[in-house]
Amino acid sequence: MRIVPVPVRSDNYAYLLIDEKTKEAAAVDIYDVDKVRLKAEEEGVKITALLTTHHHADHSGGNAQFVEKYPDVKVYGGSKSVPALTDLVKDGIQFDIGKDIGVT
Repeated sequence: MRIVPVPVRSDNYAYLLIDEKTKEAAAVDIYDVDKVRLKAEEEGVKITALLTTHHHADHSGGNAQFVEKYPDVKVYGGSKSVPALTDLVKDGIQFDIGKDIGVT
């Protein structure tokens, strides 16, 4: 796994969690869709999931816009307040990003 920071505001970052084998990535706390999308293109990866740490706009503000452009992307979050949520994460839930990144 490789982690790539993406500056999205003067005081916040999004991150790409990249499975280097499959070139699939999860974007963490996407706020600025264009900045994150451009960084993914630069890294040569496809974003297959969004991971949202919490529902505040400076962390989840790009979710709905991203899903509008890429409707097959899963959106993981720990609250039903997360915009565009597809998968609610609770204790014991496990999922994968690509083939080599297991999230528990």
